[in-house]
Amino acid sequence: MAKELSASGVLACDNNPGELDSPAVTKTITIRRTVTRVCEVITDLNFTVPTQLPAPEVPEADGEILDLRNFNGDATVIIRKWAFLEEGQKGWLECLSTLKDGTAYTLQLMDGEPITANEVENGISRVLLREELEKLLHDSPLTIVFKTAVDACCEEGPVVVFPELELIYRQKFRDLTTFTDNDWNGWERGEAAYRDVDLINAHSGGNYFLVHDASDTRPGTLLTKEYDEFVVGVVYEFSVMVRRRNLLIPVPTLSLHASDGTTTIDVTDPVSFPTTTRFEPLRGTFISTARSMTLSVYTHQFVGPGGNGDDYDIDDLLVQGA
Repeated sequence: MAKELSASGVLACDNNPGELDSPAVTKTITIRRTVTRVCEVITDLNFTVPTQLPAPEVPEADGEILDLRNFNGDATVIIRKWAFLEEGQKGWLECLSTLKDGTAYTLQLMDGEPITANEVENGISRVLLREELEKLLHDSPLTIVFKTAVDACCEEGPVVVFPELELIYRQKFRDLTTFTDNDWNGWERGEAAYRDVDLINAHSGGNYFLVHDASDTRPGTLLTKEYDEFVVGVVYEFSVMVRRRNLLIPVPTLSLHASDGTTTIDVTDPVSFPTTTRFEPLRGTFISTARSMTLSVYTHQFVGPGGNGDDYDIDDLLVQGA
């Protein structure tokens, strides 16, 4: 990389773009200044990138774990000062992880931003919004990468990649289905809801829910959903709100279950719902036995053709870390 200094003091850069993709490599950059009035080249500065560069830090992390349950509000990414930090250098700071649907996700906190005088004095700090973290897949890797251009003078100078910060991202798992705007949030009909009439979308006073009010019904799985982000050995809570629609017999009776494909866990025993004036919870806990499990709501009553009873509303299906 060469710098030419004219009599007017204007600097011109002849840079050789490149990237130091390993901070352990020491690179010497020689800068030559040409004084035009005497027409001679003077090599007067050797610039060495140090082998020890600061990795990004997240104060809210506990060791290698960044767990939303351990702090409130946003997180912060900081880069401490380094030897060749100068005002005007460009910086790139990004967070690499996975969204809940399994797709790769990159959050750019700095994208070629010039480093300020204040950052030269105090180091770099950027906010990592909680709402962005909440998009990520529970128990997934979170890698934070910082890069900077070595020479602030040049637009495309050599870039130094700092040591990466590798974290495991965790949060309290929570999946709430309110059926708002008829959104079932991945829940599907089971064999006990083999007709559209067995589960009908409804709303009242701005509240959305499902209605089970039909004859010729049978016991079996009413609703089911597959999850693939559980942590083995962790306790989860599974619940649903139920309201009886009338006093006709039989009384609605439901239970909750979880299955890893081999073993089925009875999250609750069968529970009857005699009250018609309000929604009441059906709630239990289970210990996950696999990352991928299927949860289900089971109905226990039988109503023959033309029969009555076993009529109820369902709302607020909730699965969360206990």
